Amino acid sequence: HYSRAEAELAAFAEAHGIPVVETVAGKSSLIGDHPRYVGPVGVTGADAANTACAEADLILAVGTRLQDFSTGSWTVFRPSTPIISINAARYDAVKHVAVAVVGDAREGLTELSALLGDWSAPEQWSARGRTLRSELQDFVDERCAADGVLPMSYAQVISVVHDAATPDDYVIT
Repeated sequence: HYSRAEAELAAFAEAHGIPVVETVAGKSSLIGDHPRYVGPVGVTGADAANTACAEADLILAVGTRLQDFSTGSWTVFRPSTPIISINAARYDAVKHVAVAVVGDAREGLTELSALLGDWSAPEQWSARGRTLRSELQDFVDERCAADGVLPMSYAQVISVVHDAATPDDYVIT
């Protein structure tokens, strides 16, 4: 968010077939209906996003501090999974023995994408990301479904507000 890298993140994910998860602080870095979006990660995250991180053979952490809350106290990631961290703050970039890229998220993603060229993740990983995306949507749909019980659940209320909102609206809860 600080470097306004939302468009570059979306382009990177699309070009290279990579699923994207978000931290609480990174909410909406990739819009929730984006086909590469797999959900929020960590303690308050979704199973789909946590599974994506657990199964990944490499984590590209962009602009995150990799704190306990978003990593599930490191239960979400396999200890052997290498991490590349793009962060403007050196302190955060070098956490957890990550390969540190100290710099702006937008510029870092743009340069990394150029270096990767036409490389794309293996189709089975892209397909796995689509499956996890579908599982996330099924979970959200189930939680948001009207069940006739009053008062409505928090998820149901948010769903009604979401359905009434336009793409230009901001909703704060």
